[in-house]
Formats: sequence, structure tokens, C-alpha cells
Amino acid sequence: MTKPTVLLKRTRPVMAVAGTLLASALVLAGCSGTGPGDESAEPEAPETEAAEPTAEAEEDQAAQDQDVNVVVIAADYDEASGAIEVRSIVTDHIGEGVCTITATSPDGEDSVETTVDAVPDAQSTVCPTTLLEGAGPEWDVVVSFSDDALAGASEAFTAETI
Repeated sequence: MTKPTVLLKRTRPVMAVAGTLLASALVLAGCSGTGPGDESAEPEAPETEAAEPTAEAEEDQAAQDQDVNVVVIAADYDEASGAIEVRSIVTDHIGEGVCTITATSPDGEDSVETTVDAVPDAQSTVCPTTLLEGAGPEWDVVVSFSDDALAGASEAFTAETI
């Protein structure tokens, strides 16, 4: 018994296909951009003098200038210890730095602050769990992070009694 012979028949030579692809690419490349006589180019915008920024505009700009996203995961007030336990994370940065945790009383008259060294992990930077002694229930907690090049702060997070 003999094995059947299979013949492959090419319908186009490989070089012809490559030449067609190259020609198509060159034609498409020639369709984009502007030429020396093209009048569709946009004119330059006239220069204008910038106005002095207001205090509100500076605050808005400061908020936009944050380099990292700091999130308070939990702020739990423990009546037995008289402290707020804060857990927070820097979600878009992996590296060392300093976390500053601040709790402010509801009337804004009292505050407690501490700093801890931030710890990088596999996917983020962790501000280690921190106890703020002397803080009370329903105090607003803000965590900020900074290193030599980056900074950012969380939104205020109200401590809840556990």
C-alpha cells in the first residue's frame, strides 16, 4: 500500500503578496499629513495675557497637582481605648515615604496628628494601621502621603464608633 501524495499549490507567489502589502502601506501613508501647499493647517492662536489666580483657583490647582491617590479604608473609634484606628493606602504608587494621619474634631477646634513610615507592597503603598489617641467619635480623618517627589492627601473620612 502506498501513501497518497499531497501537493500544495500556491495561488500567488509570496513575493507578489509582500509587494502588494508594501504598495498598500505606501499609498495609505501618502494619504495622511499636510503638504507644502495645503491650506488646511490651523492658524496659530494669538497670545493672551494670563489673569492672576484667585485663592479658590489656587486651591483647585493644588487638588489637581496631587501626584498620588490616598484612600482611608477605615477609621474606627474604639470607646474602650479612646482612640481612632486608621487604615489607609496609597493606591497608585509603590514606594517608601511618610504618611501623616490627622483627626479633627467636628467643631474644628481640636486635632490630633501623627506620622508613620509608609511601606511598599506588591501593588500599592500601605500606611500601617495607626492609633490616634485623644481623638473622639465622629472626628474627620485625613491621611496624606509624601516622599521626595510625590505627594497626595485623602478626602476627609468620618470615624465611626465600633
